[in-house]
Amino acid sequence: MFALPTTAVCMGAICGDVLGSTFDSHHIKTKEFPLFPTGSHPSGDSVMTVANMLWLTNPSRNPLADSMRTMGRQHPDSRYGHRFLQWLISPGEAAAATLFLSQCESNQSGSDPAVAV
Repeated sequence: MFALPTTAVCMGAICGDVLGSTFDSHHIKTKEFPLFPTGSHPSGDSVMTVANMLWLTNPSRNPLADSMRTMGRQHPDSRYGHRFLQWLISPGEAAAATLFLSQCESNQSGSDPAVAV
């Protein structure tokens, strides 16, 4: 069995996320489509993939949740689902949560079930 390095797998996941970002609201059923069309962008999934990669390759092994929250808070311009956003700002960090929510409210598009932050 051939094992790919963690970074290669994560880069593939991020490329797939960016490539598929323009098709989130209108699914396609063809294998012929432009790679990285205008409007392609990384999403919250890309940010969390990087957080996982950093956690996997970091020998200190802090809890994965810490890595995800840190990375997620460093990229408030990503799109997070409502429940994930609630988790991201928890637990008990009122000042960080208030700041993060204010950024979310100022950037929210309102037209998508994901929260634009």
